[in-house]
Amino acid sequence: MDIRRFISGKRSNNNLQDMDECTSEELSQITSERCLPSSSQNPEVTRHDPTPPHSKKYHMSSMGKIYPWVICEDPRKGVFCTICQKWGNPSAGSRGAWTSRGVTDWSHATELLRAHGESRCHRDAAVTAGMSKQVECGKSVLELQCSAAAKEAACRAERNRSIVLKLMRSIYFLAKNKIPHTTVYPNLIALQVANGDALLEEHLTHGASNAQYTSKFSAVMLLDALDTWLERKQIQSLRSSPCFSILADECQDISTQEELSICCRWIVDGYPEEHFVDILHVKDADVASITQALTTFIEVNNLDYRRLVGQGYDGAATFSGCTNGVQRRIRTHSAHAVYIHCACHRLQLASIQAAEPITVINKMFGTMTSLWKLFYYSPKKAEALKVVQSVLNLPELKVVKPSSTRWLSHERCLSAIRKDLPALIITLQQLYQTSGDAEAYGISLILSSISGVASIFLYQKYLISLLGLIATCRDRLLTLVGYL
Repeated sequence: MDIRRFISGKRSNNNLQDMDECTSEELSQITSERCLPSSSQNPEVTRHDPTPPHSKKYHMSSMGKIYPWVICEDPRKGVFCTICQKWGNPSAGSRGAWTSRGVTDWSHATELLRAHGESRCHRDAAVTAGMSKQVECGKSVLELQCSAAAKEAACRAERNRSIVLKLMRSIYFLAKNKIPHTTVYPNLIALQVANGDALLEEHLTHGASNAQYTSKFSAVMLLDALDTWLERKQIQSLRSSPCFSILADECQDISTQEELSICCRWIVDGYPEEHFVDILHVKDADVASITQALTTFIEVNNLDYRRLVGQGYDGAATFSGCTNGVQRRIRTHSAHAVYIHCACHRLQLASIQAAEPITVINKMFGTMTSLWKLFYYSPKKAEALKVVQSVLNLPELKVVKPSSTRWLSHERCLSAIRKDLPALIITLQQLYQTSGDAEAYGISLILSSISGVASIFLYQKYLISLLGLIATCRDRLLTLVGYL
């Protein structure tokens, strides 16, 4: 673009361009010829005169190279802004400073120039200058204002979207790692700001006070939004599958309400996938309530009964009844929805029944439970165990509660006992000697006996083999053909 022709007034449509396409260097050239004192404006000063380096004229000459919109015709009247003088809003700015009243604070000139260049009124004047150029090209003011407003709205929306995305990732990280989001979320945001996140820092510093999204209520809101998005994505994938199956089980939550958890298994790109999809409240744990909950889930999510090919529940009569159970009532909607008793649950029941006649294993069951209760309900005894473990340089492991319906807990409990067996025996003997704890003494006799040690190692070896079968049954890639 011919800058000199633009300054001199010899404009043509060929030389004018959109202000949005005009670079900052070109804008600097547009105002540079009016920024510095010329010989015609002040005959006593020429552009090549050796001005003293500490004079006001020399200072403004150097500032004019950095801020080309500065004009200083008379140092006694101060400096002005050429852009704000011609295109600025009279009601904006600092009461006429830089436009009708020059700035003469030479001791703070650098700070004032920088602040004015970053001010809102100066930026608005620069936008108006660009719009005036486009009007000369034939565009209407309304079109230019709408275009500028649309660009500003798009930039603001993109910035807000980036902020919300950062907050979403923070709350997802907490939920994924099972960290309390209502208490840790504000501190996590503050940590990101402290680590140099400029976008979040600007949002918290200059954003609206009622739209910070850093409170615990905002954390719950963001988590609900993530839950809705993930659920919608899973249901869409489930609808597109050629077939699917349902897995369900009921239990009581901490408030003693009956809840029905639902998982689904479907085909994605030729491979089976299994995901938790929903948890529903049921009034009673009877056949009618559970069936109503399952049919409601299928119908609300627009799932096709004709694609339902399998059902997986436990062996309770409520689910498995062949005449009036849940699986029978579901088959009235989908005749080919085959019912399969959970393989892991059946393996658990078979193992418990096989272990009942073996006295050594039953005795070890009771010992493991008593040992867990001894240290779980007494912090003082648990601390004594930690002291002995540190002295013997053994890992500080806790005794896991053995569950009668989960063999994985039995294996973890036996593994902890085997690794910390010397520390456990010493601690139990100390408890008996110091406080006369008869239960601790009885457990120490069992663990230190030959039969007790043999039972621990043999029982763990048996459980390791059993866990291999459980892992096979829980394999997500296992299909019905492979199971049969």
